[in-house]
Amino acid sequence: MDEAIKWHKVCLDVNPNYISSLNALGTLLAGKEHYDEAIQYFSKCIEINPDYDFAYNGLGNVYYHTGKYDEAITNFTKCIEINPKNGAPYNGLSNIYSKKGD
Repeated sequence: MDEAIKWHKVCLDVNPNYISSLNALGTLLAGKEHYDEAIQYFSKCIEINPDYDFAYNGLGNVYYHTGKYDEAITNFTKCIEINPKNGAPYNGLSNIYSKKGD
């Protein structure tokens, strides 16, 4: 995973707005529980393209794993609004409501 992070950062040195690497870094860093840094990369994706559904899903996952369920719900819902065929945010919402007992 560290090698993948390194190469995505090299990619961003070449093109700081390359959304695929920004999103990948967010995902990889979230997987390492570096949540604050992951949020920065997902947020940059949204700054570049406010309709980039994958970044909202990534933020939803980060907020889910950090127990910030309201923020997670907001981001999963936004992801669904943008792309209702992306199944991942539905799974995220299901996990949250299971934890909350709703």
